[in-house]
Amino acid sequence: MDKATKTDSFVVLWKVGKQGTKQMLGKTEMIPDNLNPEFVKTIEVDFFFEEQHLFLLEVYDCDDATTMNDLKNQ
Repeated sequence: MDKATKTDSFVVLWKVGKQGTKQMLGKTEMIPDNLNPEFVKTIEVDFFFEEQHLFLLEVYDCDDATTMNDLKNQ
């Protein structure tokens, strides 16, 4: 959808469970018109030693800022 502009990116961090379930831990701010964004927002995650943690980072191009929470629209 970005034919005249650059990517408006944001990142979503998920924790992946043992059965492949995903839990959203947070997302960054959207950086408009930038192919090399530097995100400012941090996402704090509880970490327990001697346990395996699986995380998934998904990078999105924001096509409609009013519906950022609906990832299917991005």
